[in-house]
Amino acid sequence: MSRLVLRGRSQPVAAALSVLRRTLRLSQSGFILVNGEAGIGKSALLSEVCHQGRVLGFRVGVGKCEEAEVVPAQALFSALRGGARPLLEGSGDVPLDTLVDRPLSLVDHISEGLEKLTVNSPVLVGIDDAQWADPVTMLALRALPARLSGYPIVWVITTRDPRPLATGLESAADSAVPVETVELGPLEREHLSAMAHDRLQGAPQAATLAMLDKVHGNPFLAVQVLDGVRRARARGEDEGDVPTEFIVAVRERIQRLSTPNDQLVRTVAVLGRPFRVDEAAALLDLPISEAGRSIDQVVAAGLLHHWSYTVAFRHDLVRETVYADLSDAERRRLHARCSDYLTNVVVDPVAAAPHVSASAVPGDEASAALLVNAAEQAAQAMPDMSAQLAVRAFRILRPSQAAWSVVGERAVRALLNVQRSGEAVAIADDILARSADPYQAATLQAHAARALWVSGRAHDAVPRVDRALGSPLLPDPLRAELYAVRALARTRLAPAHEVAVEAEAALAQARAAGSQAAVILALEACGEAARNSGHHQEALRWFQQLRAATGVSYLSQEVTALQMVDRYDDADTILAAAREDANNTVEAVLPSMLFAQLWQDFNRGRIDEAESIARTVLTLSREIGTSTYEFDAHCIIGSITINQGNVTKAREILGTWEDFEHEDEIKVTANALVQGQLAAAEGDPGKAVRILSPYLYSARESRSYWPWWPGWMLQFAGFGLAARDQDFVDEALRVARVGADRNPGIASFEGVSLLLEGIVTANVVLVGEASKCLEHSPRVALQAAAAEQHGRLLAAAGSKAEAVTELQRALDLVLGMGGTPDTRGLHSALSLLGVSTAVAAHQIPSAGWGALTEAEMRVARLISAGCTNKSAANELSVSINTIGTHMRSIFAKLGIRSRVQLANAFHERQT
Repeated sequence: MSRLVLRGRSQPVAAALSVLRRTLRLSQSGFILVNGEAGIGKSALLSEVCHQGRVLGFRVGVGKCEEAEVVPAQALFSALRGGARPLLEGSGDVPLDTLVDRPLSLVDHISEGLEKLTVNSPVLVGIDDAQWADPVTMLALRALPARLSGYPIVWVITTRDPRPLATGLESAADSAVPVETVELGPLEREHLSAMAHDRLQGAPQAATLAMLDKVHGNPFLAVQVLDGVRRARARGEDEGDVPTEFIVAVRERIQRLSTPNDQLVRTVAVLGRPFRVDEAAALLDLPISEAGRSIDQVVAAGLLHHWSYTVAFRHDLVRETVYADLSDAERRRLHARCSDYLTNVVVDPVAAAPHVSASAVPGDEASAALLVNAAEQAAQAMPDMSAQLAVRAFRILRPSQAAWSVVGERAVRALLNVQRSGEAVAIADDILARSADPYQAATLQAHAARALWVSGRAHDAVPRVDRALGSPLLPDPLRAELYAVRALARTRLAPAHEVAVEAEAALAQARAAGSQAAVILALEACGEAARNSGHHQEALRWFQQLRAATGVSYLSQEVTALQMVDRYDDADTILAAAREDANNTVEAVLPSMLFAQLWQDFNRGRIDEAESIARTVLTLSREIGTSTYEFDAHCIIGSITINQGNVTKAREILGTWEDFEHEDEIKVTANALVQGQLAAAEGDPGKAVRILSPYLYSARESRSYWPWWPGWMLQFAGFGLAARDQDFVDEALRVARVGADRNPGIASFEGVSLLLEGIVTANVVLVGEASKCLEHSPRVALQAAAAEQHGRLLAAAGSKAEAVTELQRALDLVLGMGGTPDTRGLHSALSLLGVSTAVAAHQIPSAGWGALTEAEMRVARLISAGCTNKSAANELSVSINTIGTHMRSIFAKLGIRSRVQLANAFHERQT
């Protein structure tokens, strides 16, 4: 059978083929986005590009998204495992189907499989109708092109709406993956005429051309007209009698069908995805043989066609037209039939959920129960869908029904599981407004309080808990849970020493009541209270107990506590173990552990690595659609940029947050800290003092642990000295002394306190002692600051040789941290002492091999030696995502776009 000839699409095909040829020539990635309205020829263009790809030697995989398909990653799996030569059939030791509830793990495994495949041939992955991509497929389309940048892989995506792919396109472009956007518009009359000649095997009559003028250049509608003309000719009828309106044409074809065939078409239009013969038989309650004959007759009528191992509508427009022509009553009836089949035969509540939702009527308790059950099952793989189903389940019912509050409570828990705190509180409040059951009310208030804590609205949580505790009839486990969540909320509202007493009392009550949920909440409250008061060794003990009670969920808090007590080697051990486990539990630990690793690198002076991880966090935020760590990552990048002396760039990064408004008190405080830091860097220490004063003067009774983070008081004192505000400086010193008192034997705290004491009194001996103390701190920035202050005081005292030694040590420490630091002050101080060799500013080029950081050079060396991203990550003990971030930076600095180019450039540099 001859292939379809595309008319009027020479330019789009040429544009797509240029991407394929460039990939062959340079071994670089490519991304082709085909955009256009329904029926405009996107699928036909994808088919042609895939054919040409096979001719050029690409391994090709194609998948198609379906409007009603809710099986996670189904289109992606079709592309990777379908066809005569599946791309990833049998690859890897973990079946991809088992990873759909852990999308980041799924992306990692697909990345690894495609990396291996490109060793032998370039790869083309096509996804049709991405406007209907399920959340897992969409996440993969956002993440994979960027992660696999530099490999000879071309992604061809067709869609009616490119907006959901925007972050993926941005990531791909940032990763040096060229994005070719192909906009398909209407065909010209001459191309429609040529199409008519092809399909009718001869010149069309004037009447046919007149009908084609009415399709407005839409090739699919043109095909419908031409097929009608061809059938009319075969029957000996006047081709001018063929209906010119597409909807009328579809209706006419359905009317010609027998009753079983008509029911088949309408039912599978509601099913909304390709189907098998056995599915059609079950849906229509027919023997398989009879269902098969019915399908063959509908295929012969031109409404359906065989697609892969299934049957589907010839085009989505046909299905949409059939569906739109159904009455509301018939539509609900058929949705109910589909939901019954998917629930009871396929036993897939998530797949059935859209049909349940569409067929449900107000007060339908069975449908509400099915929807909330699906919401619970979809939580990990499809959190957005889970939230929608939970809300829909609750809204179906009426307050007068007994099931209303039961389903509502399950919906609240489901929403909490996917961090939709606002909706969880709203449903809880709906039920509370009508509930007379004190047990149910108390349970809902506990859930709502937890949701408010998570969203940073602790001040709204305590009154709710207090109302619930006012009931005298609560069982001990529930009362214990309420006291525990109250103590947790109070850690953001009251002085830490007060909350510590409440939290320990709540823990004792939880243990006495035998409530594990209450024990976990109380342990977290104990840890938060100890951390907020600056008692970090005590906080560490609480968080270790919390991890023992819950598993990996609280690893990041334990790592932070270890960092606070200078136990960075132990923190490294836990982080390494977490990375090892990440292959199996990546969704549970990766984002939070990445952030813990960020602080590990930042405080140990590995600034390049810290910045890379911060950018990885931003990438992950785009991929998984969460902003949990986005703000914090921006703050870290902004602080690093300030330390580099690039204040203008820092303002670009942080300036958008200057008028930051947020309900989360922690983020509001963090924003104030970086805004104060930025104001001082811009030469306005007075503004910095004004911004930071409310936070400094309340620091000793802080509701957060920020004042007890070693280094902040050193910066605050510097701002106060520059602004000549002695009261501000003295308060910073007092806070530093409290931190040292509460953390005895911890070099970072004791050293900062001594250093500030020495700076304020200009006591060179004290500053010298501080410098020696901080040599035992793992925080390189503190070591450098102490050495610099000691050197300056020694110089002022006339001890030139000792001053040079300390200033040079400070310079070496700062330069060893990487991140292109601003060292002009140290160079100037050394120059005044006559050290000419240190006068030249530390300049790092912005492009070329000299622009690569040490971490990037290590990655470049491994990739050039043939390592995959995963093997390089294992070698360097970092995440695969971090390797991807390094690769994007390497490509940008070297002006290359493929791993082959990198290997060639690296080997040329070595010779």
